[in-house]
Amino acid sequence: MAIRLNHTIVAAHDKDASATFLTNMLGLPPPVLLGPFAAVHIDDETSLDYMNVEEYRGSDQGGIGLYV
Repeated sequence: MAIRLNHTIVAAHDKDASATFLTNMLGLPPPVLLGPFAAVHIDDETSLDYMNVEEYRGSDQGGIGLYV
């Protein structure tokens, strides 16, 4: 049985700018707004879901700590 990543949430100061930057850099379709997320579809099965956050809540609280 294969394990596949469906999505992950990426914390950002500006979800729209961050998601758009990534799509421009990688030549991907524009982000799709889904509730509080700007979703970047990497392929048919995987997306990076950018979400605005007010402050950093990183790995010292159990998260991975990716913050753009």
